[in-house]
Amino acid sequence: MTGAAYASPVEAGELTGPVVAADLPLTFTAAAVALAGGATGVVLVDSIAEAVAYGVSSPAALAVGRPQGRTLAGVLAVAGAAGVIAGRDVVLVSPGAAAAAVVARQVARLWCASLMVASATARAVASSGVGAPTYVLDQRSPAQRLAVEAVERARVGGVPDQPWATAVDVFDFAVEAAWLGGRLRLQAVRPNW
Repeated sequence: MTGAAYASPVEAGELTGPVVAADLPLTFTAAAVALAGGATGVVLVDSIAEAVAYGVSSPAALAVGRPQGRTLAGVLAVAGAAGVIAGRDVVLVSPGAAAAAVVARQVARLWCASLMVASATARAVASSGVGAPTYVLDQRSPAQRLAVEAVERARVGGVPDQPWATAVDVFDFAVEAAWLGGRLRLQAVRPNW
């Protein structure tokens, strides 16, 4: 028994302990790519209007999004901006940002899981000393299920599976979220190992 629990996004608002949220439609993957490219942080917002408002208050920030709602295009947009994101906050438009922000206000710690940072996320959770996490995921989403399974497998001492045509453990940092200045901000955290 690993002690881990599982919750749906609907139940997430009731959580108070350590939480690992599964990749929103590739939002946390795009955040990991931006952080690996040197972004100081990734600010999640729900809409283009909110991204523009953040840009007005923080002119050094770079706003990116998901063109026409295509998740892969959003990841590629972040990767393509790698030369200009170093040392800047990236503002990422994500339809799930508000839901994640509600969770972040109440939980002890919130990590944002994707396959690209699965083992580092597992090590960050294990070394945090806060106990076994609750994983928040939509059970109908194969991508979210794969990310959560990879993190949990690594957390209990296994090796994450590498599903066909995916990149697992590309980066050596975890992505941790914090509620900061009224917005959800993601940062790269290298766990103590």
